[in-house]
Amino acid sequence: MNTHPFRIPAVRGRSAAPRLARSTLAALALGLAGAGLAHAANLSPLTRPGAPGMTSGRPVMHLAPPRISILGATATLQRNCYGPQPLFIAHVTLHNAGGPLEANHGLVSVSDTNPQLYHNQPLRLVSAGIELPAIGAYSNAVVTVPISSLAPYAGEVGAKQLTVRVMPTIYAGKPAFPQPPFYSLRVAVPRGFCARGIQ
Repeated sequence: MNTHPFRIPAVRGRSAAPRLARSTLAALALGLAGAGLAHAANLSPLTRPGAPGMTSGRPVMHLAPPRISILGATATLQRNCYGPQPLFIAHVTLHNAGGPLEANHGLVSVSDTNPQLYHNQPLRLVSAGIELPAIGAYSNAVVTVPISSLAPYAGEVGAKQLTVRVMPTIYAGKPAFPQPPFYSLRVAVPRGFCARGIQ
């Protein structure tokens, strides 16, 4: 009996398996690329790589500006009868409720609200502007301010009201910090002060 062996017909051309693998990888790559674009679109301007405010893909920290206020002030009477030696030494306490303040970026001064008349000229107790020290974020600092006058101190007897001012330095047309409200400080010079040459 003649037997005819079963033959599997040959398939010409390339196998379908490699084509399927390549198409699957291409679809996967397109999906990942699309997900990456969607993620980049959802990033904020400060965190998107290559956007302004980024350095080597890392966000740049923007510090808050300083916010200076006057917490309080005291004044100590000195045993001087004439300027330029001070009649009072004031201690002004400042608070920074914002970012760090660099040194010498503001001035604090104290002056008499109601100056005395000396030879018909109003001569007030006044200080020079004292440079602010560096004040860290959410920190306090105390500034020492000498207060003097050109008039003899014997004429300063009685209660007086002093005004404490903090003035920011202007850089590039902008103040280093918003100017805080003034602070009122009441002091007194006792009767007979310097009348007998007390020093």
